[in-house]
Amino acid sequence: MPSVSTASIRPSGNTSEPTIPISANRSSVICFTFLGEDFTYDLDTLEQDPRQVVELLKATESERGNWMMVGAHYRRAGNPSAAISIMENLISFMTAQGMPESDLKPAYLLLSGCETDLAKRVKSARPNDAEGHYQRSQRLLQKVYGTFDASARKEPPENHRAPVSRPQHERLTKEGTPLDARLERELRSLRKERNEQNTLLAELRAAKRKLEADFGYECRGRRRLLRDFDDLQKELTAARKMENEALGQVKREVDART
Repeated sequence: MPSVSTASIRPSGNTSEPTIPISANRSSVICFTFLGEDFTYDLDTLEQDPRQVVELLKATESERGNWMMVGAHYRRAGNPSAAISIMENLISFMTAQGMPESDLKPAYLLLSGCETDLAKRVKSARPNDAEGHYQRSQRLLQKVYGTFDASARKEPPENHRAPVSRPQHERLTKEGTPLDARLERELRSLRKERNEQNTLLAELRAAKRKLEADFGYECRGRRRLLRDFDDLQKELTAARKMENEALGQVKREVDART
């Protein structure tokens, strides 16, 4: 496994310590499998430099949802640069695995949001850099929603304009139909994106429910281990007491014989 801090990675099997600390937020924990063993990772322990967690996600061949959760966590933590690194590595890794670009639209959306965050940060101090971030954000959105040909809406040259007396229904038939077709394509694209977002949301909710179930199991296991520990302490105390009493009895018998 890549060299990642072991304080944030714990096996999720039945061990002597709980997998998820009681103080951990269940929504900030991801699960993955390495060499046939399940582990959990607490995102609240992420380092500012994302290179180690990128290596971990690649080594465990994590699903897209884990990458998205790590990237979103970095963005919420105010580190859009790290989130961009996570998303770029996700796109590169999943593309190499054969995932179609249409399935990577959530990553492009998150990348676009991070570029916008960076633009807002430097807007007052470095307006040129901010403009570059805004342009990258726009290009990423175009990967998701496509481009709109604005030239099709330009007015025709003066010498080609239809006469004022042209019937209105004819203008709608010849000029309105292409615009309606473009709007219909945009509508289909938005509906498809909405369905993809709903699918991703369902995956995240399923992962959350699994983490909640694991969390409950680990809490019960911890309480059981604490009870067993208390019982063992009581037994040890009783055994030591019996040992002291036996030694005292032996000593008294030896003293009586002498």
